[in-house]
Amino acid sequence: MRLSKRRRDGIWLVHFKEDRLDGTVRERRISTGKRSRTEAERIAPHVVHKHLGGLSEPSLTRSRGNGMTLQECLSRALTEDEWASAKAKRTLRSNIRVLEREIGADTPINDIDYDRLKQFVDDMRASGSAPATISRKLSTLSTALKWAYVRWTDKNGRPALRNRPVFPNIKVRNYRDRYLSKEEEQKAFAAIAGFHAESTGLDWWILESLIMFLIDTGARLGEALSITKVNLQHPGYVTFNRYETKTDKPRSVPLTGRVRKRLSMLVEATPTGPLFSITPANAWRKWRQVRDVVPEIDDVNLHILRHTCASRLLQGGVTLHKVAEWLGHTDLNITKNRYGHLSRESLDDGLVALEEGAPEFNQIHRNENKGD
Repeated sequence: MRLSKRRRDGIWLVHFKEDRLDGTVRERRISTGKRSRTEAERIAPHVVHKHLGGLSEPSLTRSRGNGMTLQECLSRALTEDEWASAKAKRTLRSNIRVLEREIGADTPINDIDYDRLKQFVDDMRASGSAPATISRKLSTLSTALKWAYVRWTDKNGRPALRNRPVFPNIKVRNYRDRYLSKEEEQKAFAAIAGFHAESTGLDWWILESLIMFLIDTGARLGEALSITKVNLQHPGYVTFNRYETKTDKPRSVPLTGRVRKRLSMLVEATPTGPLFSITPANAWRKWRQVRDVVPEIDDVNLHILRHTCASRLLQGGVTLHKVAEWLGHTDLNITKNRYGHLSRESLDDGLVALEEGAPEFNQIHRNENKGD
């Protein structure tokens, strides 16, 4: 049995030999699901055992005497009010899967220290994860461990977590001065049209419709994927209803001509249910395919399409206050901090103040001879 690392995603694979019914032997290769070699080596025997049909897996190395495991901790955290009622349940579960895979589901939480967390960060960075992505995973883990330390107790009445570990500091640049130019948009749509021509279904046409909608409305992906024809009851507008938005506040956004036309086609094709019949995962997967053939937008993710809308509005002279309302920001400072430098109104008032009432300038000619 040996391990090898898959280049495209950094996952470790376990290689082993399997006896076949005809008496021959063939070599098999199975993913361990781990990017950490240490974790891959730890679970490789169990992965092989399970594949070969063992009636009961050998027990993973776990310190039952050392209390609650990571899997038990994260599963219990999902039942806490804060997470049970969270909107981003999908994101939470995704973060949990990564944490269990990388740190080890059966790792006792009392064995998680700074060194283990630093190893997790290094492994995630090596796999190409962005600082913001790593930070979200650590935030999920930090919250669960806090509850284990403050709220939960073991059978002896002691805190489930004896000491809260120090977490590595991840510097995240929250704001990116990046948006899609008109030329890049045209190239993206041309790539989508090419994929559509080679396919037999409507998936690429739906993606094209979704991208168009995100650019022209500034909607978040989750908001866009939740709309039905009910959200289009006011002609020329899309209304994101209460509790469908991140802030739980409804808002209505005017629709461009191209989006109105496309939405009417979607309503005709999908009279009931969500208009964009595509999952978030499939939308991201197809967008990555588009980026693969349009290298100029390799750094553009789907959320940047929301920034694109805001940037175009501001560069077109729309005020920050109206853009904040358009995007559904509850605090104008969020809009100012993120997009203020793009606003034409940001310094124009100062220019007016300087010019108003200023005396005319008596120009002195360079060739004037002072000695005459």
